[in-house]
Order: sequence, then structure tokens, then C-alpha cells
Amino acid sequence: MISIPKKFKLGGRDWTVEFHHLLDNDHSVLGDTDADECVIRLRKNMKPDLLHHTFYHELCHAIAITLGWKKLNDDEDKIDSLGGILYQYLKTKRGTCQE
Repeated sequence: MISIPKKFKLGGRDWTVEFHHLLDNDHSVLGDTDADECVIRLRKNMKPDLLHHTFYHELCHAIAITLGWKKLNDDEDKIDSLGGILYQYLKTKRGTCQE
């Protein structure tokens, strides 16, 4: 099982993950990333796969922001694809590599 961290570091900055009943007063918003506050906010009570996909989507926003990749950060389709494939990798990886 993949767990969502409460805290993590990116680019030397401390990030936190918060859960809320409602984001932006809009029931369709599943998550958001606040670069100024270094916070990823996720909506509570999502099904596990959707929750994890949303977290990795928002994490990809945080990575793009940290690296200064504004064009990627503004491209929701690419961010969503990257977050989805990262989640798929983490969900299906097995063992460790040995040379």
C-alpha cells in the first residue's frame, strides 16, 4: 500500500499535505498546490485510487514549481499524465534491482 506523506521536502523546502472537506468552495476540485505556503491540499473522502492519483498530480505541480518549469506547471494534461504514470509505477513496482 502506498501512503501519502504528511510532510516531505522538495528543493530544500518543507512541504505539508492537508485534507479538507471542500476546496475553493467547489465540490469538483479534488486538490490544489500552494507554492507560496508549500502546501498540497486534498479533498477528504475520495476513493483510494482517486486520492492517490490526485496526490501525485499535485506533487507533479509542486515539482514543476520547484524546478521553475512554468510551462509544464500550466499544462494540466501533461501534469495529470505525469502524476498518473508516477502513481502507476509506485503501485506496481516489485523488489529491487541488482547488478
